[in-house]
Amino acid sequence: MDHSWLPAGEVRERFPGIAIRPGERVLFQPDSGVCLAGRTVAALQRLAQRDGVPLRAHTPVLSIEPGDGRALVRTAAGELSANVAVITAGSWSERLLTGAVARAPRLTATLQQVRYFRPNDAGAGAWPTWIEWSEAELIWYAVPMVGDAPGVKVAAHIPGPAVDPAEGPFDQIDPVQDDQAAEYVRTRLPGLEPTRLGSETCLYTMTADEDFVLDREGPVVVGAGCSGHAFKFGPMFGEMLADLALGKDTGIGRQRFSLARPALATVPQV
Repeated sequence: MDHSWLPAGEVRERFPGIAIRPGERVLFQPDSGVCLAGRTVAALQRLAQRDGVPLRAHTPVLSIEPGDGRALVRTAAGELSANVAVITAGSWSERLLTGAVARAPRLTATLQQVRYFRPNDAGAGAWPTWIEWSEAELIWYAVPMVGDAPGVKVAAHIPGPAVDPAEGPFDQIDPVQDDQAAEYVRTRLPGLEPTRLGSETCLYTMTADEDFVLDREGPVVVGAGCSGHAFKFGPMFGEMLADLALGKDTGIGRQRFSLARPALATVPQV
């Protein structure tokens, strides 16, 4: 993977909207980019339909029952039976997998908040995708203004409060986190105006060890527990889940992502 280390002076020159401290350096990957989740999912749906896959929108899955080498999927619109069922239900995974596998993984849904900020004159040029790991283990990130985004997206990659996804949608924004984000923008991203333009909420699905769940048990293939950092691995996940469904070797050691690993018996602490 092509990458280089940029010294502080070069970062200031190329990305003046970021405040680089003396002596810092930044790992730069020139072929990185932004994946627009909504457009990506829509494109995949179009490709699936093109290849003859029926899509059943707004059809809640009530349960998944394995038996006789097949999986029975009960939905609000009737039953489906298949040799293999691939379950990627996000924050609803633990509830849906109860009874579908021998031991449903313990997962915690957390409420996350992201904010958008307007670039000013200093930040009007190019913006990279920015990820900062601090010594305090607080990870901040910023995503350039692309697609329909109202500004540069800024958020902290830390688990929020635990929630029941069935109680959503969630639209309340924490004013304390507002202040934290504004302070981060003022000190680290001065190329942005510190008053937020807008905000959004989303859900993480945490495992205790923050590793994914990618495994197969009988006719049930599971992709879950993505802990807030899965979408960027979408192409790889798709290949791995397809290999699991077809009974092929994924090419990646399965033990780390196994349904049976001890960490999945523990409720994640957030």
